[in-house]
Amino acid sequence: MPKCKVSQGILYFPKYELARKYAKELQTEFPNIRPIEYQLGYALQIEVSGDYIGPNMRPSMENAMRAFDAASYFKENVGDTTSYII
Repeated sequence: MPKCKVSQGILYFPKYELARKYAKELQTEFPNIRPIEYQLGYALQIEVSGDYIGPNMRPSMENAMRAFDAASYFKENVGDTTSYII
């Protein structure tokens, strides 16, 4: 299974379905969250012209990321996030 990538603090999912799954998990806190396609994969933007989900997020987003246990997700799918920032 292809792993997620982190670039400049933004998490990129390898497949749209996976990005959409986690977007649905975060819709309570961010009702306008949406997957956006880039060359690296699919990033989750919390609103139009807004911030993106990733390991270097602002503090208010940390609580939302806990909704799908982001720490274990990053560890399982990205590994050591600091070494994957490209």
